[in-house]
Amino acid sequence: MLLGALLMGSALTTTAQQRNLSGKANPKDCYRTFAGDSVELYYSNYYQLTPPACATIRRNTRLDATGTFRGLVCDYRLSDGRLLNRQFYRNGKRNGLYELHHPNGTVLTRGQFQDGLPTGVWQFWYANGRPRQTLMWGEDLSKPFRILAYWDSTGTQLCKNGNGTWRGVHSNRYIRFGGPVADGLAQGTWTSEVIGTGAPFSEERYEWGRFIEGFDLANKRRRYPGPAGLQPTVDLPTSAAEAFELNQPCEELLAEAGRRNLRAVAPQAVGGLANYNSRLLLLLRKHAEEANWVTGMNGRITLLVNVGKSGQLTLDESSRDVQYARPIMDMLNRMPQWQPATVDGQPVPGQLEVEMEVGSTTVSSRVRPMVKPQAQQTVKN
Repeated sequence: MLLGALLMGSALTTTAQQRNLSGKANPKDCYRTFAGDSVELYYSNYYQLTPPACATIRRNTRLDATGTFRGLVCDYRLSDGRLLNRQFYRNGKRNGLYELHHPNGTVLTRGQFQDGLPTGVWQFWYANGRPRQTLMWGEDLSKPFRILAYWDSTGTQLCKNGNGTWRGVHSNRYIRFGGPVADGLAQGTWTSEVIGTGAPFSEERYEWGRFIEGFDLANKRRRYPGPAGLQPTVDLPTSAAEAFELNQPCEELLAEAGRRNLRAVAPQAVGGLANYNSRLLLLLRKHAEEANWVTGMNGRITLLVNVGKSGQLTLDESSRDVQYARPIMDMLNRMPQWQPATVDGQPVPGQLEVEMEVGSTTVSSRVRPMVKPQAQQTVKN
């Protein structure tokens, strides 16, 4: 386990050595050990290992001889000590209870894992404590989970015993979607619309949970044979903690700008970030239909892209998946140009973290803009 290798002070594995660690925090600054095998790990909101002086999450757990999580794992918000989640690990995988909390402390999700996979009935709640949905995973992982029940935010139950209607917000936070449910599976026509404007966005047809076809309503009702884009997903934010990810040292993080009264603004997408992410997803979906383009790109891909003072995009050579850069950079350069990052109103170098995931049944993408930490020093001096 890469994380274990770091914490135990062992030599990094070949995979870790392939990553550029320049400008990263010292792993030894991101944890504290106690009697026996107990340890406290410190993370950012994105579950990057971070020194405690600028971390936002504290994880209490135990590690086995290889540095793998073992037994009960609890995450707390550093600012007030409030419990964020609790889960259990055995043999390096999630096994047993998984419970995620809202920022106000109420339970958001509760379910069970078996050998790293969700199993049985999972329940979800709104921040006010009202039930939101009940999902069920069976032993046949080739089929999606079933929707047993769903309530809207007013408390009205729209799906009962696996029959009715389901509605939700897409992970891109740009569209709201849903449709009829029969025997716990998507059935018939599911639709989506843009949050805020209500403009029709897409339409997909299902038969007992199986995607048949989709239509891009924002592009002259263009038909696409897949992958499906309107399927409920379950967000497991703590999964990122299992990857080898180090944050930057505290002195290089954006928090320094706040302490020195510098107003740092990340690069701005023309038309808004939600709209940009949505358009990028549509473009990725179009390319995903081209078999030659997708070859070798299965799984999650992460690139760092520099945004110059004039908004031009260039690849950051420290990117983890630089071998896939060319087709992704081609897509980004076909999108609207970015407005540069600024510190105290002055244009400075910025950066985009571009994440794409290409699978056999679905695709996803996300761009997260940020100010390059070195830019603050330039303005300060």
